[in-house]
Amino acid sequence: MAGIGKVTGQAMIAETGVDMGRFPAAAHLANWAGMRPGNHESADRPRSGQRLSG
Repeated sequence: MAGIGKVTGQAMIAETGVDMGRFPAAAHLANWAGMRPGNHESADRPRSGQRLSG
């Protein structure tokens, strides 16, 4: 089943409330919740997401 579970949904409603008017689009809510996939590609090569020191 795709989507989020019952407990996660309850936690999101507890954090945001039931008025979704503060989010202009569903993508904004997903981004706020950290549920959007990241873009970790550069020049068609995947990046690890880790930066090298130095």
